[in-house]
Amino acid sequence: MRPETPEHNGPLRQGLSTGACATAASVAAARALLAGVEERCVSIRLPRGEEPAMTIEDLAVTGVAATAGVIKDAGDDPDATHGARLWVRLELGSEPGVRFHAGEGVGTVTRSGLPIAVGEAAINPVPRRLIAEHLDSIAADTAYEGGFDVSVGIDDGEADDVIHAFTPEGGRPEPLRVARLAARGLVEME
Repeated sequence: MRPETPEHNGPLRQGLSTGACATAASVAAARALLAGVEERCVSIRLPRGEEPAMTIEDLAVTGVAATAGVIKDAGDDPDATHGARLWVRLELGSEPGVRFHAGEGVGTVTRSGLPIAVGEAAINPVPRRLIAEHLDSIAADTAYEGGFDVSVGIDDGEADDVIHAFTPEGGRPEPLRVARLAARGLVEME
């Protein structure tokens, strides 16, 4: 496990979900590819209207693809991915639409019954929608008519301590499943 934030008296600290981090990384990568702007801080709009500014840890552009990383701050939530580098590799495609792929540390859906089809990257519908909305907006602003292939990954997401934190049902350890993480964008402690 990564180190927890130090304990303190007072209200618990709010953090950001993995989906919010992936959205910020997607925005940074898209702006770098489509507008030629390499931002180190981006703001995104969350489902309830909050607009957090997030630091982009790293950004690299290679041809029609860009990779951006964000260090996840889960606040005081005991999240196994707190402090992890979450990254998005965004590739431009000729077919319109947004397609999601599982990168390192992100699993794929293996059972039916979830709102995501078997074989798809295990990323919840809300983060998928957030990412797609932000990418569609950037595409409209830059007159881009193609599509996007979005690979989401978490560095060291397949390490044993992280895997077991996200497989409470036991059985065969699998990579982190982003679908199990907060879907509103903010991690709040109750």
